[in-house]
Amino acid sequence: WFVPGHTLVTFPDSIEAILAGGHEVACHGWYHEDFSELAGDEQRAILERCVAAVREVSGAAPRGHRAPYWALGPETLQLVEAAGFVYASSLMADDYRLYRVRHGDHHSVAAGTAFGAEASLIEVPVYWGLDDWPLFEPAPGRDGLAAPSRVLEIWLGELRYAHEHAPGGLLTVTMHPECIGRGHRMAMLEQFISGARSLPGVAFERLDTYVERWLAAAGG
Repeated sequence: WFVPGHTLVTFPDSIEAILAGGHEVACHGWYHEDFSELAGDEQRAILERCVAAVREVSGAAPRGHRAPYWALGPETLQLVEAAGFVYASSLMADDYRLYRVRHGDHHSVAAGTAFGAEASLIEVPVYWGLDDWPLFEPAPGRDGLAAPSRVLEIWLGELRYAHEHAPGGLLTVTMHPECIGRGHRMAMLEQFISGARSLPGVAFERLDTYVERWLAAAGG
């Protein structure tokens, strides 16, 4: 669960239920700020505040960070790494495989692209088509309010492809309680879970656990 800090401290019963269920609590901004619009010192302060809040309620520092809106400033990933996070989950450079983020990439029309050095921070990739919000919620420039059957087709199709072509990989489906929690969408989610369980070898796992296993296989 990637929880904004304000939600964390405002609804303690919900957080207690998440922890009691054995789930991970990770960071997601404080008020769901757009990090791409914030100065570095503002981002750093939010990250530190979120880490402290998670540590207070869970007894341990959070392992993961997901940027609100999946929006990053030029220095966001360095700040996330410096704050002690093991992994981030806001980028889309792979479909089903984890990878290390890079610092110091340079792009120009004249010189092309020069890639920077790999960092210690691990990226757990995401994708808009596996996020309930753009599919279900209307916004300027998009209709939203997709039929649950359409979303089920997208998510199950992606899962079945990953199951066949990326054994051992990870499919990250992003859901917001206030969005997926509508009754007809919860019924769709139950169908998705049933479809996933019908595939041999599929497991539902905490991201921190999966990341630790990935690090062990990669030699740390």
